[in-house]
Amino acid sequence: KTERETSGELLLASDLAGSIHVSTAAVKGVAERAARSVRGVRDVQTTLRVSRAKNAAESVLRLSMQLVLGTEAPIKTVADDVHDAVAQELEALLGLSDVELSIAVADITPAKLPHQPRVS
Repeated sequence: KTERETSGELLLASDLAGSIHVSTAAVKGVAERAARSVRGVRDVQTTLRVSRAKNAAESVLRLSMQLVLGTEAPIKTVADDVHDAVAQELEALLGLSDVELSIAVADITPAKLPHQPRVS
């Protein structure tokens, strides 16, 4: 089995009409935006790895997410919500359904998010 951190592209689809590739930075961006949309998430860092068994036709995409969470919601609830939000967004936007997602809580902080002025 070979596993490596990836900074290139992933093949999303390929047929007679051509192929569709997406950068790994785009995949990480989608995952991080989905995670940050969850109440209680303060920050997220993502590592993306692709692994493939020697004789396997398809690669396995692994996302490891390190979260910094607030104290306004139970940690397990936030982690479950992040997992669901990321999986749904990767499926909806990119068609990626077989993603192994690992979530770790790196820190818990009572600090509030900075107030962002509304743009009118």
